[in-house]
Amino acid sequence: MSGIPPLLRGMDAVVAALVAPDGRLLDANAGFLRLLGAGASVGAPVAAFFRNPTFIQLHTRAAEAASPPMPLQVGSGTAVGWTLHGSITRSGQDVLLVAEHDVLSLERLAEEALRLNEQLAEAQRTLHRQNRQLQSSEQSFRELSGTDVLTGLANRRRLDEQLEHHLDRHRRYADPLSVIAVDIDNFKQVNDTYGHAAGEEVIRRVGLALAAGARECDLVARIGGEEFVVMLPSTSLEAAFTAAERLVHSLRDMIVAPLEEAVTVSCGVSTCTGGDTPELLLHRADAALYVAKRGGRDRAVSQPAP
Repeated sequence: MSGIPPLLRGMDAVVAALVAPDGRLLDANAGFLRLLGAGASVGAPVAAFFRNPTFIQLHTRAAEAASPPMPLQVGSGTAVGWTLHGSITRSGQDVLLVAEHDVLSLERLAEEALRLNEQLAEAQRTLHRQNRQLQSSEQSFRELSGTDVLTGLANRRRLDEQLEHHLDRHRRYADPLSVIAVDIDNFKQVNDTYGHAAGEEVIRRVGLALAAGARECDLVARIGGEEFVVMLPSTSLEAAFTAAERLVHSLRDMIVAPLEEAVTVSCGVSTCTGGDTPELLLHRADAALYVAKRGGRDRAVSQPAP
């Protein structure tokens, strides 16, 4: 046999090649050249292209009188390669390979490609969901960044922002603004006697009571530990003091288990002046609160603006 049969020469789905004993390609059809890749030509060394069986094994089997069809794995370099199914015969000392692509292997490759595409689509959907969750989490963080975790009230950051806003309104329109500093009496004793869990419950219940007694325009904030501030826009010092006394009286009736005695608070009241900052306004309220503590606790004290 002098070369590839004419019938096979132009076929692409069928692979045919004639290889010399030293591994040189003597002849090949379109299908084999396509597998070899760009630049492949007759005369090229192709022994390494045969992976399993190797070319030496193929050359040995071709010498047998009848070599049955067999699977062959071929490929270049580190590429995945292809699985063929075909026969080898001897043409003199040369090896003639005639094979076709393994249909089952192709089906498996197609199924694997489909599976990988599905995995990629699912990964893209998951990434899209995670991006939406991240955006939602960022929004929640922005919202919660102004919220005290234990009580759900505003925190110091949000209080300062709102004080700046209403102090600006006071400077522009002479709109009154007052604050009440609130501190739970004997709170260290509560923690020492009943434990921190009971102390947190007292803080939470006081926070709820402050929020329940506030107007819609007021802002109730927990600024640390057992300390709260109630901001009262459009409220004079006298009206704020009345609100603070009402708050002190209402908490006397609140019992928080396992405490055996009622919870009491002390309040300091201050109102703003034209040159106030949030710090100055709160400082005067704290000074009034200190007077209330020294005076026996469970009471409200008003500190007029200087």
